[in-house]
Amino acid sequence: MIQSRSRDARASGQSILQFCLCKRHPVMLRLVWKVEPMHLLNIYSDVQHTVITWLSRNIARLPPVSYMGSDFNSYNAVWDDGVLHQHWDSNLLVESAQLMGLDWAWPSNYGPIYYPHANSLRPSVIDLVFLEVHEVLHKQLHLLNEMRNTSDHVLIYHTATRP
Repeated sequence: MIQSRSRDARASGQSILQFCLCKRHPVMLRLVWKVEPMHLLNIYSDVQHTVITWLSRNIARLPPVSYMGSDFNSYNAVWDDGVLHQHWDSNLLVESAQLMGLDWAWPSNYGPIYYPHANSLRPSVIDLVFLEVHEVLHKQLHLLNEMRNTSDHVLIYHTATRP
């Protein structure tokens, strides 16, 4: 979930956006204010990591992205200290994000985001948000644990602003 608001008082206020999960294709949302557009990229990557592979091959074709997030189904010790070894897909994801000028942004109340329904599996972090490198330390993400109910995923809340 992302809440967007412009600092311009004449802007249309706030809008709450919740992206759909598309199994084989990224979803790009373009928001336009009086300044340059903001591109938000939703990623759902299946167990074959199809979209992560697609992303790495198509970075040059994408416009500048301010936000990339969703369910990456990717494990890495950088965002989940329970992961004992690196996975090729997560390394490819981090490299791709860096080439796009993005870095992983951790929630202020960091913790597991994915709670498998199978009790034999441990909670983990596979839902991620990447922001522009200069924004990572200034923007707060927050896990909305209280809204999880019976879902196996916790919502990640972020407020995006443009001057």
